[in-house]
Amino acid sequence: FPDIIVTWADHLFPYETHCLGLELKSARGTVSPEQRELHERLRACGWSVYTCRSLDDVQAALARHLTMRARPT
Repeated sequence: FPDIIVTWADHLFPYETHCLGLELKSARGTVSPEQRELHERLRACGWSVYTCRSLDDVQAALARHLTMRARPT
């Protein structure tokens, strides 16, 4: 399961929940086949899942996720 999971409800659409998973790895760390499979399953359910190897990666993933969610559908 991702190391960090963030969820929040949308105030405009109270039945819509945003889910974000961050898999934290060292510079040389690898995502196991089991983790990769779970990430794909979570994405299929509407989650955003990112593998991050640094604080910059975490910040970029958060910015990317928030930007994606802010776009009108």
